[in-house]
Amino acid sequence: MPGRLRLGRGKKAVAPEHGGRRPGPTGQLLEGNRRRGAGNPRISTGACEEKRRHQRKPVSSHRDPFRASTILSVIPAVGAGAEFCHGLPAAETSWRRRGLRVACGEAYELSRGGVIMHAGWGTVRQSWIVVLAAVFAVSCDGSTGPSSFEPGPLGTVTILRGESVRIRSLLAMTGAPSLGVAARRGVELAVRDVGTVRGRSVDLGDPVDSGCSPDGGRAGAREIVADPQVVGVIGTSCSAAAVAASPVISRAGFAMIAPSTTSPVLTSDLAGTPSPDHHPGYFRVANNDLYQARALADFAYSHLGLRRIVTLHDGDPYTTALTNAFGDAFRAVGGEVPVATGIAKGQTDMTSVLAEFAAAGPDGIFFPLFVPEGSPFAAQARGFDGLEGATLISGAALLVSEFLAEPQSEGIYFAGPQSDYRGNVNAVTGKSAKTVSAAYNAEYGEHPSTPYWALAYDATTFLLDAIGAVAVEEGGRLYIDRAALRARIGAHGIEGLIGTISCDAFGDCGTGRQLIYHHTDSSVTDVDRLPVVYRFSP
Repeated sequence: MPGRLRLGRGKKAVAPEHGGRRPGPTGQLLEGNRRRGAGNPRISTGACEEKRRHQRKPVSSHRDPFRASTILSVIPAVGAGAEFCHGLPAAETSWRRRGLRVACGEAYELSRGGVIMHAGWGTVRQSWIVVLAAVFAVSCDGSTGPSSFEPGPLGTVTILRGESVRIRSLLAMTGAPSLGVAARRGVELAVRDVGTVRGRSVDLGDPVDSGCSPDGGRAGAREIVADPQVVGVIGTSCSAAAVAASPVISRAGFAMIAPSTTSPVLTSDLAGTPSPDHHPGYFRVANNDLYQARALADFAYSHLGLRRIVTLHDGDPYTTALTNAFGDAFRAVGGEVPVATGIAKGQTDMTSVLAEFAAAGPDGIFFPLFVPEGSPFAAQARGFDGLEGATLISGAALLVSEFLAEPQSEGIYFAGPQSDYRGNVNAVTGKSAKTVSAAYNAEYGEHPSTPYWALAYDATTFLLDAIGAVAVEEGGRLYIDRAALRARIGAHGIEGLIGTISCDAFGDCGTGRQLIYHHTDSSVTDVDRLPVVYRFSP
């Protein structure tokens, strides 16, 4: 149990007994324990310091894995500092130093073998009394012995005996649920199929909702990184959420693998130039939309014979980057883009933009919108004067069962990820695409609403495989170095349901393969049953 010290100015205090033994040296309030600026801790030259010098044990500045630590509660004391120490047998080794920043300053501790040897509190500027509680106990999880593990610059997650490996999903449970819910289910199936990581169960936790929006992505990322025991993240569903979430995840040292974010702004131009919104630690198994743009441009020009295509975006990073990339690719093969314009999120009256399109005399319209805007656009475009003969082309955001069931979806060409995985087997779980798809149907009572469920499955197995590869076990504890995890994901791919997953320097890990589907019957809503009219491979 914790022992508690209450130290007044200029007083001495004896640390409480633990396990039938009294600690060796005593605690003492130090009047002179002050440095310029509040919150700068100092290890004094008291009895514990003498003991440390005598034993010539190095003090490590990295984060200590022992979570049984000094508990600091502060009540006003100007310029005061408090410290105490607790002796251990000489056989104990491996001094550790751990700091904790609080509102008024910093606390620190020195420990060996999981037992706090020395703890201190810095200085404050207000008139407070300091109450310091410390845990004097060898770790009670059954773990024993010192650790030689040295963490990297991004920190380490330490998993004690009996604890789970903790990961989280950050997906669009609202905003674009046809993408997010199916992906979450793919994650759940992968966690079930992997089972354990280095003998530890996997704790997925409840879904964290990105809302398919920047605000949702940012808020969800902050919620996740607030828990230092989370090892990695599967997310996001939408590029708009990823643009806001990825810097938060990156700064915290975490790794995140996305199943369906495709905007080039998140990674690179595929020619070695990083994009402005690329952040270390962000990876994706979904394809960069530059591949989709090339596939669509070639198909529209060479196979459909289209020459004048207008484009429509909704202002978010996915639709804007994809329409821009398509325009560049279509012009490169000889086509024209007479109008490239946008609508607002939530807009349902398309009269003005359709009139602008009709005036340009296009033979094709490319509108990679989401369902809330894409559905009314498709319905209104069908009967608009001057656009009766225009071919409608869309992207993967509308390649979902929800939209495929609507009558206005008939006749549209869709570009999206591969859905006919054939005999592909995920090397981590040993499960085939056919087996996992059947398990999805059995578990959730319906067919996946989007092909991205399989990419979520692969992303999860990719993450868990990398965690298992870098984890180090010592003394009953499992250490997972965050920098090593990122490096492993970036350097070592896997064979997944979608094929070979291998990352470039900017986090693009997808196969690059794209399919173009032609939807002709709204009674067919399973994507893997749609006619495939074109296959693209980089």
